[in-house]
Amino acid sequence: MKRKKYLPQKKAKRNTYMYFLGALIILIMVGGAINMDTEDDGDSYDYNGIKFVRVNEGWLAYLGDGKQIYVLNNPGELNNMSLSNVYYSNLNMMEKIYITYNPEERVRTALSQFYNGISLTPRKVPACSVNVELCADVPIKTCEDATETIGIVEFKQSNETIVEFKNNCLLIQGEDLTKIVDKLILEQL
Repeated sequence: MKRKKYLPQKKAKRNTYMYFLGALIILIMVGGAINMDTEDDGDSYDYNGIKFVRVNEGWLAYLGDGKQIYVLNNPGELNNMSLSNVYYSNLNMMEKIYITYNPEERVRTALSQFYNGISLTPRKVPACSVNVELCADVPIKTCEDATETIGIVEFKQSNETIVEFKNNCLLIQGEDLTKIVDKLILEQL
């Protein structure tokens, strides 16, 4: 039996192929690391030094103390929205606060955002702003019912945007109430 002669050319081709493959793998790894280090502008936003990151249905940030801030709308879009100096911190001195709305309007998402995102210490009581069948078991309250010890937060769907705190009542009125509440959340940071 004859043995095949060892040909050094095949080994050289094989080594060249292995070097090329190794270089390609290293290039892919380095490129991936560089890509991970850069941020996609659409997936994060810096709002007053707080980094928000896009998550499933909204934007999430963590404060230095570990507190989680969640808004549904892009903080960059909310940055352009202005609210005329609404100071509602006096609500924290109330015995209780009625959160009132018309159940026939589309306000449930904004209400949920408000309950979860706005820090108010008094007991919050759900209420209706109109006397309709859906409100048979809850109190009817509007801004006129606010007193020195009872606060009101009233949500109203409207073409005109108004956010004001007057006589212990915070009126949140507008077309897109969720954006307004998200802006209030960001303003308290």
